[in-house]
Amino acid sequence: MRTVTVNHRDFRGRTDYWIYETKEKLLHDIPEANISENLADAKEGDYVQSCNGWLVPLLQITHLDNSYYVRDTKRWKRKKTYTHRVYHFPKQKLCISENKIGQKTFNYVPASSKNISSDEKRNRMYELSKRKIQWAQFVINGISPEDATTIVYPNVFNRNALTKSLLLNEKLMNYIIDRTKKVHRHEMDNAGLTGEFILKVIKSTIEDPNENPQLRIMAMTIANDLIMKYT
Repeated sequence: MRTVTVNHRDFRGRTDYWIYETKEKLLHDIPEANISENLADAKEGDYVQSCNGWLVPLLQITHLDNSYYVRDTKRWKRKKTYTHRVYHFPKQKLCISENKIGQKTFNYVPASSKNISSDEKRNRMYELSKRKIQWAQFVINGISPEDATTIVYPNVFNRNALTKSLLLNEKLMNYIIDRTKKVHRHEMDNAGLTGEFILKVIKSTIEDPNENPQLRIMAMTIANDLIMKYT
């Protein structure tokens, strides 16, 4: 569980909110809590299940009408007004077009780590960025690591090096392993993300003298951890 403190500018003032990792813990602490699996069905006061493993209280839902657009630094009125729904979570807001709410993936990543406390030494909420989580979700759902990198990081020059660094990211791999318990294993196999594939990446990174030194250190660290764990 994490405690997120928000300094509201209205009558609520400084308020603590509790973010949970499991439904069991949430319902133990708040038996009457209503849990929503997606944003489309969520109501104010519900706890919403995020794709990156958090149960987050939905503080408020507001609406925003967008009647203008900008072109060549000028503001123009639209022929049609688009309505957006704004979801207010502790330290995070999501603005989504009404007709796309069912397609939206919700990852809970607060705007900053300030005023977030935990009884653990490390705060998992800040170990992975939004884009790393998005990359992992593509891979989990059957897209190859290389293609996932192209989608999530379209402007990166050396995509092979970035893909390799993502595969060697221990926190990211642990996230993928944890999430694959909830999906079909064959989707991971179809993406080519097998144990054998990852071991080959580690081995080739260590053995390549021209490889980025930081990547070689990451690979050696993982290899050493595996040796210590399984020997």
